Amino acid sequence: MEGDVPRKHPSSQRRRHCLDELIRMSEALPDFVQAYVVGHMIAQLRKRHNIGQQSLADSAGIGQATMSRIERGQASPRHHVFRRMAIEFGLEASELTQLIEQANKNTSRATAWALTVDVAFSWDELARVVGPTGISGLVLFAVCVTLHESLSACSTESTTAPRQ
Repeated sequence: MEGDVPRKHPSSQRRRHCLDELIRMSEALPDFVQAYVVGHMIAQLRKRHNIGQQSLADSAGIGQATMSRIERGQASPRHHVFRRMAIEFGLEASELTQLIEQANKNTSRATAWALTVDVAFSWDELARVVGPTGISGLVLFAVCVTLHESLSACSTESTTAPRQ
């Protein structure tokens, strides 16, 4: 259209402000975004450990259909189920919780970089704009970044540790 002025990308200072604001908001992610984070984290860890969905469900003491719902962000695991899953991944429950918290922060960072709109948005508005698949994609990206960073840190620690 002739009268339309092309939209300019925010300045780096404005983008930094957006990033800071969204990172601050990460502590208050709505339940549906947190469910996606937990689900994607469990699914990605399961795949990285070459564990079948049914096998993980059996180890956690739940049905395969429930495991599927957890991985899709449609249900949240109870504490004892969460702990059993962590054990299957060779983690303490607190370590899995830390990975999920980092993925929450990375979700906010990914969202900040993906948005070119005002900071004044809500997660519900974002969900209306990008839909559940868009939110899920941002969360999946953040989970993968979190796991990559975690694995990189582990391999750095093991290569720098003195040999006995």
